[in-house]
Amino acid sequence: TLLKAKKDAEEASLAKARFLSNMSHEIRTPLNGIIGITRIMQDEKFLPGQYENLKTLQDLSEHTLQIINNILDIAKIEAGKSSLENKRFNLQRFIRKINSIFSGTAKLKGIKFTIETEGQTDIYIYGDEVRLSQILINLIGNAFKFTEKGNVTLKICAEENPDPEIQNLRFSVSDTGIGIKKENVGKIFESFSQADSQTTRKFGGSGLGLSIANNILHLMNSNINVESKYGNGTTFWFDVCLKRSSITPLNTTITHPVPDTYSLPNINILLAEDNKVNQIVATRILQKWESNVTVASNGKEAVESIQENKFDIILMDLDMPVMDGYESLAIIKQNFPDIPVIALTASSFDDMNNYLSNKGFSEVVQKPFTTEDLYNKISSVLKRA
Repeated sequence: TLLKAKKDAEEASLAKARFLSNMSHEIRTPLNGIIGITRIMQDEKFLPGQYENLKTLQDLSEHTLQIINNILDIAKIEAGKSSLENKRFNLQRFIRKINSIFSGTAKLKGIKFTIETEGQTDIYIYGDEVRLSQILINLIGNAFKFTEKGNVTLKICAEENPDPEIQNLRFSVSDTGIGIKKENVGKIFESFSQADSQTTRKFGGSGLGLSIANNILHLMNSNINVESKYGNGTTFWFDVCLKRSSITPLNTTITHPVPDTYSLPNINILLAEDNKVNQIVATRILQKWESNVTVASNGKEAVESIQENKFDIILMDLDMPVMDGYESLAIIKQNFPDIPVIALTASSFDDMNNYLSNKGFSEVVQKPFTTEDLYNKISSVLKRA
């Protein structure tokens, strides 16, 4: 009976993982089209009054994507399959990215957004920049959601550590929003829970953000603290200790080029993608970079196309009719082993990057993709080819 219960639990867990992976693909695919078309429209000529509508559409689309990512993350964390990366990044540049993410939201809601720093923040540190960003996006996003007027403030304190190779950092997010009742403070860190039903009805949300942020911080040997006075705002804060890099920043004002400066002239690209909207989005972006694009609507067409034409790189969707990306890749690699193939996928599953790398894919670009990620991955693969 104990073995049967264990087997049933494992089967239920596997079924849940498959369901989440399938749902991720089904939702991310149209969302990639929505976000992509919105970005294309923002790069083109539009009536002055349309700007705010396009910005709102983009914010809503990216908010929906964040909810999807949160649902997938909470499943991974609960299964004990979430881990941290340890890469070098510049703290000052990281702060600027956070500011750019929320400057539009602040303007739209008429709320003042301020970032305050204390101590030396123009430094390089080692850690999981993406996860740290995810924590702050959840905390700041919540602050904006529950603040109808006033301000939201992010404060970063870089505190000294007796060990010169360790950097102590305290992040705090304060708002002038609705606050939390004392008896409800414990609830807000539970998955799918919010302070009370009235809050859920009025402000919406999945109730996952704080739970995920706290679980990620547990991986960093930290946790979220909260101070709140009902009706008079809330402050969330957390401390992390990260390894400090000995590299001194030379010029941290350098930023990534804006999409208009990206260029891949005369690169012959085969795009294997069955979704018509996603075909349009990717083609428009690649043609703007002066690349030559050929579209295949399934894996079989991709195989036929590569036998008739010369390509520098292939962007391959995984889930396609007639012949999927895996089967197509296997055939292409047998006959054209030197052509790099990037997986362009809306799927999400455990250890996906390693799995696809072992299958023969050179890189992975996950939908909905940013133009920066797509450009960097293509450029990197072409340099290695």
